[in-house]
Amino acid sequence: RIELRIPSARKSRKRFGGLDLFVHAALELSVRTRKPRLEQARVLADHRGIRTDVERLALASHAAELLVLVSPEEDPQPELFRLGLAAFESLDRPAGEGVGGLGWARGFELKLLHVLGLRPSLRRCVASGEVLGEGTSPLWSVSGGGVLSPSMQSQDPAARPIRPATLAALDGALRTPLRSQAELRWAPAAVRGAASAMDAYLRQHLGARQRSLAMLESLVLLFVAAFLLPGCSPTDSASLVRMEGYLFDSPSPEEDEEGVEGARGDVWDDEGEILADIDRPFSSYLTYYRVEGLPPQERVHIRFSSDDSVTTILTGWTPDETLYVDRGTFHLFGRDDALRLARNWAMGDEAAHDFDPEQPDQGGLVVGSLAFPEEREGTKLWAVDGEGGEHLARVQDPLGDAFEGTGTGPEGRFAFVGLPAGPLDVFVERPGEERSDESFRTWVQEDAITSLAGFQIQ
Repeated sequence: RIELRIPSARKSRKRFGGLDLFVHAALELSVRTRKPRLEQARVLADHRGIRTDVERLALASHAAELLVLVSPEEDPQPELFRLGLAAFESLDRPAGEGVGGLGWARGFELKLLHVLGLRPSLRRCVASGEVLGEGTSPLWSVSGGGVLSPSMQSQDPAARPIRPATLAALDGALRTPLRSQAELRWAPAAVRGAASAMDAYLRQHLGARQRSLAMLESLVLLFVAAFLLPGCSPTDSASLVRMEGYLFDSPSPEEDEEGVEGARGDVWDDEGEILADIDRPFSSYLTYYRVEGLPPQERVHIRFSSDDSVTTILTGWTPDETLYVDRGTFHLFGRDDALRLARNWAMGDEAAHDFDPEQPDQGGLVVGSLAFPEEREGTKLWAVDGEGGEHLARVQDPLGDAFEGTGTGPEGRFAFVGLPAGPLDVFVERPGEERSDESFRTWVQEDAITSLAGFQIQ
């Protein structure tokens, strides 16, 4: 990797007109000053097919960015050069031929790590050396260098679960030539899991990555269905968006409040089907979480939990494009705050909720507040649970006392107490109007809090 002076480049198109992105060329340099000067260039392979296809352009840019990141300046690295050349040659294909999409990106990353001596272990536990067989529940240890058996989790408490199918897909990408990556078939869950696992691994072992790479991954996600998933159309492939942000233990964190580390989470749809796991992809930002591979503009239910908190469920809508969630958007409730909330809504029953799994049938707790509460004062809320039971929301007056059967106060706070686990449809009766026929679906879990902070009434 060298930096060159190219004097009068715009006036010398005859000498340098064949140079472009990802070109393989023989260069004649002169070293008269501190920085070498380009005298002549002869193109050996222009790899034009890369620059005529946006997916290939994105993948080649990803490869080039990583190569620049790991290549020391003015220090010959023949193996890295050969890998880069093989990457560009594999992407220079006739129009209409698939190259592998995100599978290609994973294959290149793994081969690059192999050249650098940093390849993650995908078959053997990095702590014990045992081959992980079928039926195990492997963990992904970023700091340890790959897969970890469940019995060795004490070696890396930060290790997160990873699907065996994701490991198998990564292993296949590692062992398949870049030119043949399009022949591999990836399940949607493996695509998401591999992207998360490799993102965290590269950040840890290769240093901070550029923001352009995050944008690149968002772009490449548009091609997942077209090039990796059999039976999907390019229209389906555009239905992948990402949400990410900091996680706090309060819906309204203070400016200097620290986030929550080590939380676990997942996302599911209105029917209760799991859509994705929530990952913590940045080793240097331990309170920042990401979930990707979500359908756009769809209601989803996000569940967070940690050892020091009560499981918290958030319901909201996914964006219509990749969204970098603002600070404070994700939150859960610490155990002390959860118990305080339960007491505030108990209406004299102090044992209404203690969030103890050994105390069955206490149900779930829903707490929320209306958006623009003063404009919506007097609103009544009902809920129908998955068993058909109907519940009237409790509301609070300005002094914090809970009541049932009346509309919301000026602060718009409300709660449903002791709900069975499962879906919950919330109905609204605006002041002076009939009860709405339309409902908002959220979910409830035993010994958990569902948070509807900033609940909006259309």
